[in-house]
Amino acid sequence: MRAKHALLFLTVLLIMLIFASCSKGPKVCDKDTDCPSGECFTGKCLKYNCSKTPIPNCCGNGICESATGETRCSCPEDCKPACNQKNGSLSEQCINPDTFDICKDDMAGCVCEWDIDPKTVKEVPLAFSQNLGGFSITGSAKIEDPFNTKTSYFTFEAELTNIQPNFINPTISKVQLIGNLYGKDVVLGEKDIGRTFWFIGDKISDRIIVDYDFEDVVSSQYVTMKIFYEYTQVVPGRDNMVIRNNFQQRFSSKLNFVDLDREYSCSQEECNDNNDCTIDSCITGTKLCNYELRPNCCGNFKCESGENKCNCARDCGPCERDASEHVEYFCSTANTCLTRVKNNVVQPMSLLDERQLPYFKIGMITTLNQPFDINKDSITLEFELKNDHPDLVFPVKITKIQLLENEVLLGQYTNTEELNSVGDSFSVTLQPSFSMNEIESEKSVSIKVDYEYTRRIQTGMSGDPPEPVYENRLERGDYKKIFTQKMSFINPST
Repeated sequence: MRAKHALLFLTVLLIMLIFASCSKGPKVCDKDTDCPSGECFTGKCLKYNCSKTPIPNCCGNGICESATGETRCSCPEDCKPACNQKNGSLSEQCINPDTFDICKDDMAGCVCEWDIDPKTVKEVPLAFSQNLGGFSITGSAKIEDPFNTKTSYFTFEAELTNIQPNFINPTISKVQLIGNLYGKDVVLGEKDIGRTFWFIGDKISDRIIVDYDFEDVVSSQYVTMKIFYEYTQVVPGRDNMVIRNNFQQRFSSKLNFVDLDREYSCSQEECNDNNDCTIDSCITGTKLCNYELRPNCCGNFKCESGENKCNCARDCGPCERDASEHVEYFCSTANTCLTRVKNNVVQPMSLLDERQLPYFKIGMITTLNQPFDINKDSITLEFELKNDHPDLVFPVKITKIQLLENEVLLGQYTNTEELNSVGDSFSVTLQPSFSMNEIESEKSVSIKVDYEYTRRIQTGMSGDPPEPVYENRLERGDYKKIFTQKMSFINPST
């Protein structure tokens, strides 16, 4: 029995010795110089095996030494994971903490920050066409999706395509970008525009900053553009009416807004809009610019005291343009915007009228300019007696001449003029005495002539042989010459 136990003990001991000899492995080194060294470690021989000893402050030593400036960007070998992680539309990028620019080649000192992956960004357009009562506009808007609230702008442009004659100064007053968060509309960004369309074809464009304080880094929502506008309606005989309203246009799909907890930078050169009437500055921590309007500056889109259409057309609108078919605006030597008759548009017009009345026939030639300037033009009327009647007793008197629009008196001549024989004539000048609010107006006019004459009436016979006995009777009457075409009357300031 003892012999068996001894044999078992010796067997176990032999197995342990065999395992022990195997665990030591082959002999690798006898001294440190037998072990290879690298750029960031030294070799050392310990118990016939080589080990690596890291060299401090060396990228590649397997230790992320943040105290010496190593980051996931400057030394991804030691500081893992590398700065290339992704999360939806976001990706990690290496950023220079001093300039906040993306590091490209030199990664020294760069830190890893989340940003929008440029490959995921797309431009979302929005087109619109609106008839706004007195005028019509077309336009477009653009926004990036995803939208970085610290680097991107919402942009829009509108063009005036039509305007009715009695509507003036159509103006875009404000633009808002409205989102919907938790079932409630909120203003994501807005800007006072205050710019006017002066002519058909004029364009207004601007860009709006989204400055809403989002709770989440990424917020997805439907977005609506809201444009506020105003214009003036000219109502003849009444005060002009300023009309204000707005319209909305919605983007068809949800947009993603990204509000990152990191800083960006911009330069003053990037914010220069080449407008001396704005104070340009960078918004701290962003790549966005702020433009503060300088007061009393021609070019700030506000028509201020001392500015007018001649000395600051950019703010007050251009002066030199058509005012009507026959009248134009122009700048005087005193820099005042006035109206005048266009060159080579005035033509004299003569209209003939012959009227056979009971005891005589009278001709009238009316001469006037077309268009007719109510401030300085006059109407010339020439009368001539064409024939008479044996019982007519001269003179034929013209007692009143009136210029009428229907029953409205536009001017009259009240001196009595006489015609004393066939072929006798006279001329008079009639100066209209009415006022006009409009610069130009077409009117249906007529000339009314009041006259009187004496005619001989036989009352009996007398004498031998009998002869007719006559007495004179005064007769009065009038007639009206209605012009078959409308006459243009103008009211220029000069």
